[in-house]
Amino acid sequence: LKTGAHVPDDGAVVVGLEEYYELPSVPWAERDAQAFSDYLLYTRGIPSDRIARVQKANREKMLAAVKQAAEQAGSEGTVWVYFAGHGGASPDTGERMLLGIDVQPDLQTFAARSVGVAEVREAATASGAKAVLVFDTCYTGKGRSGTELLPGKRFAMPSYAEPPTAQVVEWSAASANQFSGPLDAAEHGAFTYAVLGALRG
Repeated sequence: LKTGAHVPDDGAVVVGLEEYYELPSVPWAERDAQAFSDYLLYTRGIPSDRIARVQKANREKMLAAVKQAAEQAGSEGTVWVYFAGHGGASPDTGERMLLGIDVQPDLQTFAARSVGVAEVREAATASGAKAVLVFDTCYTGKGRSGTELLPGKRFAMPSYAEPPTAQVVEWSAASANQFSGPLDAAEHGAFTYAVLGALRG
C-alpha cells in the first residue's frame, strides 16, 4: 500500500531467518521479512537507505544494525525492529532471546549466539529514539513448524514481556506458553500476516 508518507527520521532493522545452519527451518520467514520491509518503505515512508535487511543474521550483525538505526534516528525518530525466526529462553535467567543463524542445538552454547530482547530494547533506544519491536517468534523451544529445536531438552520458562512504555512498544507473536505458527494458505507467519493487516488499516 503506497501512501506517499515520508518519515526521514525513522530507522529500521528487518530480519527474516528462514534457514538456520543447524536448527529446523522457519517456514515463510523470508517472505515475512520482505513484506514487513515493504510496509516500512511504501506505507510508513522510511527511506530505503534507513531500512537494514540483515542477511544471515547472527548476534553481532543484529546488534550492529540496531545500534546503527538508533544513531540514525537520534532523539527525533522511531527505530523499528522486525524479527521472524527462532526464539528461546536463556537457560540461566529465562530471558527471552532471538536466535542467530549460527545457534547450535546445545543448551550450553545457544545463548551465546543469540540476542536478548532486553539488549534489543536498550540498543534501539540508546540515542533517545522511540522503538517499535515486532517479533514473530515464540520462546517455548519449538519452531514455527512445531518441531522441537533441541529434541529431548527442556527450555527454561521464558520471562514475560516487559510492559509497553512511552518509549518502547513491543508486539510479540506469543506469550510465555504460546506457540507462534504459520498461516500456510497466505504463505506467511500468522502473526506477521495479522500485524501487517492491522498496520495498513
